[in-house]
Amino acid sequence: MYGWRGASRFQVSMSYLEIYNELVRDLLQPGPTLELREETRGPNAGVVVAGLTRACTSSTQEVMAALHAGNARRTTEPTRANAVSSRSHAILQVRPCPCRSLPRPGIL
Repeated sequence: MYGWRGASRFQVSMSYLEIYNELVRDLLQPGPTLELREETRGPNAGVVVAGLTRACTSSTQEVMAALHAGNARRTTEPTRANAVSSRSHAILQVRPCPCRSLPRPGIL
């Protein structure tokens, strides 16, 4: 991915969570439910999800694979209109981050 300053390369950091029945779950790394916390200092000041996985990816294929894996973990429940209706809300966060080096050039 060619970035904001010339031809710099970037990777993508992503997280994917689900909110269902007032519980927060990590869709990239299944495990116990997560907690919301308020950080008052530092670069992460604000509301954060404690323990949420942040995966680093370097290609569109890796992003899409993580997205599909997370989608497969979402809570679904049948309704009259749709047998696999999602009963939750999902938040995908994608952030570009500068690469120290990449083995081969590519565009994301």
